Amino acid sequence: MYNNHLQLQDLQIGDWVQEINDITGKPSMPMYVSAIFESGHVYLNFDKNEGDVWEADIEDIAPIEISEKVLVGFGFRKEIIGTSLTHPNDGNELGIAFNEERNYWNAGTNNQPYAFINCNYIHELQHRVFNITHKPLNLDWKGV
Repeated sequence: MYNNHLQLQDLQIGDWVQEINDITGKPSMPMYVSAIFESGHVYLNFDKNEGDVWEADIEDIAPIEISEKVLVGFGFRKEIIGTSLTHPNDGNELGIAFNEERNYWNAGTNNQPYAFINCNYIHELQHRVFNITHKPLNLDWKGV
């Protein structure tokens, strides 16, 4: 069991998370939630998977902490000027930058400039972007 695991109510279908290995304590590659069950089981999958989904227990599911490296792995582009990264998100470009003063990430879209989507984890970013734009943040793990 991972001590800082997510709760079932934290998750939505499509959220990107990681499973923590019980033996090594290391996280898996990022995978998205494809099913959630009251029993505490969660099905995880990744793009281009042609096999079965992963079945995990909620006690082994960890959030993915936002970092520049992780954002680039999800297809964000590093801006030449400044410290922000951008993601096309189906034409509604999303920008994200670290706020050192407040120690979290701020994000905004070209429709809602820096609406202060304050978050530290990828699934939080997904939820907050949806709450503002009413469209999912379409992410695809490309790796780092």
